[in-house]
Amino acid sequence: MAAQEFTDLQRKKITETAYGKTAWKMNKEIKIDDGKPIGTVVKVVRGRDNVEGDDPTGLDAVAIKDEKTKTIRIIFQGSQESIFNSKDWNGNDWPMLDKFISREKGATPQLERAAAFTKKVLAENKGYSFEVYGHSLGSMDGQYAIASLNTQEASRLKAARP
Repeated sequence: MAAQEFTDLQRKKITETAYGKTAWKMNKEIKIDDGKPIGTVVKVVRGRDNVEGDDPTGLDAVAIKDEKTKTIRIIFQGSQESIFNSKDWNGNDWPMLDKFISREKGATPQLERAAAFTKKVLAENKGYSFEVYGHSLGSMDGQYAIASLNTQEASRLKAARP
């Protein structure tokens, strides 16, 4: 079946779903534009600060499965909470800035977790292509996740929307 085409504005709205409450509920159908379905939530990782069971790296990611187009949409949320005292900033944003300034190589635990999340979603959804969406830190998560893919996994990538 042909892929569903979205405008740039709709892609922005898909990325923004990671900041709403509905995208974090398993088996919830996600819609944009007053009812246009983009798929159903099949996997969630929450990294918000001080929430029981949250991911220790701060990763916030959701996988949405579109059965009609055989597409998985992986959305990474950007930094949350205080720039002075949160997992996103202390464990990822500031260390990545330091690495950039010092020209040091390496990834933060959240970037590595984003890559593992993406690989797991792909392994659990054979036969599906996928798209990656992210904003701010979520964009870094998505870029690192894509860079970590092997050739076979990367061949399933349909689109990346930072």
